[in-house]
Amino acid sequence: MSDDENSPVAAQEPPRDDDEPEADTPPQITSAGDWRDAEQPLVIALPSGNVAKMRQPPVLYLSLTGRIPAPIIAALKAHQADKEEFTLAEKDLLLDWLICEASVEPPISLHKTAGAVPIGKLSPADKNAIIAGLGLIAQFFGLMR
Repeated sequence: MSDDENSPVAAQEPPRDDDEPEADTPPQITSAGDWRDAEQPLVIALPSGNVAKMRQPPVLYLSLTGRIPAPIIAALKAHQADKEEFTLAEKDLLLDWLICEASVEPPISLHKTAGAVPIGKLSPADKNAIIAGLGLIAQFFGLMR
């Protein structure tokens, strides 16, 4: 060790920026007026020329509140019980459901619903753009584990 390293000047902490909060300062509670909306939707231009407003689907919340469709639950339970591979139809249903849950505007629906775009009207290219744009593949494989 050199004498410089032992000197009081070398041992001092660098000066702090006055705007930096102290490490022990608890975070400030957000007031109702300053509360930010939940995650901002992402506008995705689709290969078809359509534009959709999408968000990350709250899969954990949907699961905990029992809002995952019965056919998806049945496939997930069968897979967990005997590690059976998912069928192509089950994978399609799971991805379609994730896309529907991610839709904000226009709403996209698994079933014919007034004011919503039926999932069957989306081309595979549009579905791929949504899946890639939102990173849904990680949620897809998370559900399939």
